[in-house]
Amino acid sequence: KEPYKGGQVDREGTPPSIWDMKVAKPTHFEAATKRYKVPHTECVDQCEKCTGKGEVSCEKCEGWGWWWCKSCNGKKWNWCSACSRGSQNAASGKQNHSNAPSDKGKGSGSSKGSKGT
Repeated sequence: KEPYKGGQVDREGTPPSIWDMKVAKPTHFEAATKRYKVPHTECVDQCEKCTGKGEVSCEKCEGWGWWWCKSCNGKKWNWCSACSRGSQNAASGKQNHSNAPSDKGKGSGSSKGSKGT
């Protein structure tokens, strides 16, 4: 599967049978895997990860861009290196701190904001 970026979707017509597909003849002893699109089989489905919203939250920081340090029992936080939000801050030279960069978890009921989780 790949993201739909607009354009025409080829789903009208009868797909060819497996033996009628036109593919390039492989070179002898070639170690390769090639993928071909089967005509008339394209479809657009809702993304399972973002449920059609267009954004996927980072599993490590839940989209906040930072996470509590587990090795110091939550006394400090670290920029998330797994997602673009955290890595942008780290790349701009922002340092990890002992105070949270936002109100993440304060009064919101988020278990992510409580220290040591």
